[in-house]
Amino acid sequence: MAGPVVDDQASNLSTLSEVARRRLQVGLWVMLAMAMIAVMLQPVLAPREGSRAIGAFMMIPTALLAMWLIRQQRVRAAVMTLVFGSWLVVTLNSAVHGGVFAAGTYAYPILVVICGWTLGMRVTLVLAILTIATEAMLTIAGIQGLISQTPAPAPWQWAVHAVMLVGALGFVGFSIGAYDDQIKYIRALSAELALKVADIEVKNREQEQQTLHYRTLLDAQSDAGLGLFMVTNRRITFTNNAACRMLGYSREEMLALPSYTELLDPDDLKRVAENHERRVRGESFDNRYDVVMRTKSGERREGEITVAAIPGADATGVLIILADITERKQVDRELSLSREMFSHVFQSNPTAVAISRVSDGRYLDVNPSHCRLFGWSREEAVGRSSLELGHWPGQAQRESWTTELRKTGKLSNWPVEMRDRNGRRLSVAVTAEIFFIADEPVVLSFVSDYTDLRQAEAGLRRSEERFGRVFQASPVATVITRLADGAYLDLNEAFTRQFGWVRSEVLATTAEKLGVWPDPAVRARWIATLHEKGAVRDFDVELHTRSGERRQCIISAELIDFDNEQCLIALIHDISDRHRAEDEVRRLNSELEERVLQRTMELTEANQELESFAYSISHDLRAPLRGIDGFSRLLQEEYEQRLDTQGREYLARVRRAAQRMGTLIDDLLELSRVTRQEMKRQPVDLSAICLEVVASLRQEQPERAVDVSIEPDCTGEGDPQLLRVLVENLLGNAWKYTRTTPDARIEFGVERNQAEDDVFFIRDNGVGFDMAYANKLFAPFQRLHSPNEFEGSGIGLASVWRVVRRHGGQIWAMAEIGHGATFRFTLATAQANRQQ
Repeated sequence: MAGPVVDDQASNLSTLSEVARRRLQVGLWVMLAMAMIAVMLQPVLAPREGSRAIGAFMMIPTALLAMWLIRQQRVRAAVMTLVFGSWLVVTLNSAVHGGVFAAGTYAYPILVVICGWTLGMRVTLVLAILTIATEAMLTIAGIQGLISQTPAPAPWQWAVHAVMLVGALGFVGFSIGAYDDQIKYIRALSAELALKVADIEVKNREQEQQTLHYRTLLDAQSDAGLGLFMVTNRRITFTNNAACRMLGYSREEMLALPSYTELLDPDDLKRVAENHERRVRGESFDNRYDVVMRTKSGERREGEITVAAIPGADATGVLIILADITERKQVDRELSLSREMFSHVFQSNPTAVAISRVSDGRYLDVNPSHCRLFGWSREEAVGRSSLELGHWPGQAQRESWTTELRKTGKLSNWPVEMRDRNGRRLSVAVTAEIFFIADEPVVLSFVSDYTDLRQAEAGLRRSEERFGRVFQASPVATVITRLADGAYLDLNEAFTRQFGWVRSEVLATTAEKLGVWPDPAVRARWIATLHEKGAVRDFDVELHTRSGERRQCIISAELIDFDNEQCLIALIHDISDRHRAEDEVRRLNSELEERVLQRTMELTEANQELESFAYSISHDLRAPLRGIDGFSRLLQEEYEQRLDTQGREYLARVRRAAQRMGTLIDDLLELSRVTRQEMKRQPVDLSAICLEVVASLRQEQPERAVDVSIEPDCTGEGDPQLLRVLVENLLGNAWKYTRTTPDARIEFGVERNQAEDDVFFIRDNGVGFDMAYANKLFAPFQRLHSPNEFEGSGIGLASVWRVVRRHGGQIWAMAEIGHGATFRFTLATAQANRQQ
């Protein structure tokens, strides 16, 4: 570092300005005056210490010599004379007065600093070494007593002075180094500005002139429309005219902003701040990014920022280049939107769309509809031509299409037959237009598939032919008339047969002229209904034939389009014979109702007589049975001891027979009541009835442990009393026939059959029965088990069958000997419920 520093100091002293020379000369004159004043005042102030005037006296020639050298333009020699002369004065004073303790020795560091700043490090190093050696000698002289020093100096005192001088030397070196770095930066900046601004002659290398040239260059960027900012610690220190015009601020307003971030949209502040912090920390950062700027008027403008470092400045100083890209961004957005819209239309278009080269017909792109139509995926189609994929029946067809397209540049709905991947024929219409992509002609083609339409048209023709044949062959009189005036447009043979007119007499005339409708008001009402509803079904009306005969008919008509005219088609059914038959049926029904009423009255009387007879028989039979049972009981009680064992057994059998006879009479009366009782239908909770019946059975036989499962909320439609009879009998049988089963179980629930009928069931795991005798189950007095095994009269299931039949249902059973039985029943079929 020493070499360049010396050169720099010499260069600086040789190029010292005139103002600096004058200031140096003034300083020397002041020094000379003070020295002379000190010499003159010394005898007055210290008459006995004349030696103290030696220093002031020596400063006089030193100052004079330095002034002479300055006049000779030898400024470095003058400074060197002044420094070393002052050092000599300080040394002599220290040797004469106090040695190292003299106050003058503290001037040594000052002289070292001055020497460093003016004469360079080499001269300063020499002066420092000379000073340290001199102070060493003064210290030794004081210790040896060669000079008068009180008290005698110690070696460490010399060391302290040496350290001070070395510190001063180090300070000078550091200061000169920093100063040298600034000089280098200024020179580098000057060189950079000189390269960029070639037409400006560099006349002054001072910092102010360099900054002026740099700002002139930045202002010149305004012509390019680029806004420039110099920013230090986020404050704008300079801006050009383009930035002011772009953002609507004056230069003074821009420089007065507390931070350049005031110009940013709030949404961009965080991103810009994070980028700035990364740059300050020395991390990687984006030196170019897009932001939204806010103008003075509040308008939002899109801009592109480029950040560059200022050479020699710290990390907080940056140069910001701002380009207004609002219009470019708008164009980009519109272009992106246009591309997105085209892509959306292209991809979602229900019509097959393809882009292919004109030169070889190879596909550049196809949309999903194109892939669905022809069966080739996009990957398979792109890069291959329509001929390679087999779309065209042959080369000639495509050449004809291509030739016509090149002539006109576009084709509209060109009909052609193509084939898909599987060889299926496609009836299509191709609309195409030539345009350019990267200067290459390409074809944008739209392929509309009319295959289904052609098939539909063919089907329509076949349908029309079939309709014509059916129309003419129909046995029902059918006509087509114009709605506007009622003129007949077509009619079938059945109409001519039914009404007597020939076809030529009817066509082009109207029903009103023919007199088909005897009452025009009725026809008007029929037409009004047709206008209102668009169709009329089974309109009952009386019409006239050609012979004037009145025929009862029903007309069904509907509005149609026929040859682009609004018409109606009418089917006319002649129901005259049916009317006569219906009249006959009504007459017969009336007679039948009278007969049924009469028979019902007779049946009611018979039922009343039967009921009276049943109760009479019951009463007449019960009296002797009570007598038999009563006298048998008296014999058992009073004559039991007189009878032997066989006699007592006979007597017991008589009583059981009488009691069983009484039970049979009761069951017969119950069966009669079930058959005759009036039905009162309502919703009935069968699950609740089951719970009540099971509770009663458990109460009667508390010793029985039967597992009973009852599905909740099983509801049926019927008479509550009759349904209770049904449940009591079925559950009673299940309870009775599980008596011998160790783990007896009874279930009640509901199922749903294929006809959506509710099928109720009662299942047990009792003794069961042989299905060969199932047809006897529901007949009165029929039993499949002996009375010795299980008691009963054989009336219960007969009553159940009658209850189910009265409800319009069915009942059946499934069983297996030793594995229990299941009884299923319905109260009414789903169809019967819907009819009700």
